[in-house]
Amino acid sequence: MSDLLKAARELLRQLDLHQVAPEPAVDAAAIALAEEVRVMEVNQPEGWPIVCIDFDGVLHSYTSGWRGIDTVADPPVEGAIEWLVDLIEHEKIMPVIYSSRSKHEVGIQAMTSWLHHHLVEYFIAGGGTRHDGAPWATRAIANGLKFPTQKPPAHITIDDRGFHFEGRFPSIEEIFNFKPWYKR
Repeated sequence: MSDLLKAARELLRQLDLHQVAPEPAVDAAAIALAEEVRVMEVNQPEGWPIVCIDFDGVLHSYTSGWRGIDTVADPPVEGAIEWLVDLIEHEKIMPVIYSSRSKHEVGIQAMTSWLHHHLVEYFIAGGGTRHDGAPWATRAIANGLKFPTQKPPAHITIDDRGFHFEGRFPSIEEIFNFKPWYKR
């Protein structure tokens, strides 16, 4: 192997290590909750459409931008938590959260912690009068949501950075000029 190839591989290895914060800003309760979460391949019951939901920019408002894989700094997008509760409760829909954070356990822990906090907050504010608040939020995350580490075979994907493909490819100009909904 050439010295240049060895140097390139070493640089890639170092860059990958720096993508994950060495000391995640996730509390012990979030880590314990994430251990209960099913971080696995999605096994879709027959006839249940998978709704693949991006996290940043769809559920998490992402107004302060990327702060690290373990940092989720902003509130939910307006209506996101209520909509997610409706999806979780539907008898024949399988909501999954898939994000650029999904390939690292600390990223899943950060999303889990944030979702639990905002689900509980939603119920405290009276949004979930049909539920028992924090216990429901914990069960919903542990049993109702999946956090796959690879993109699932979704019926529909909801993402703030997608191009709706209808048989026409985007031009180079459209690619460079693309803006997510919250930056338009």
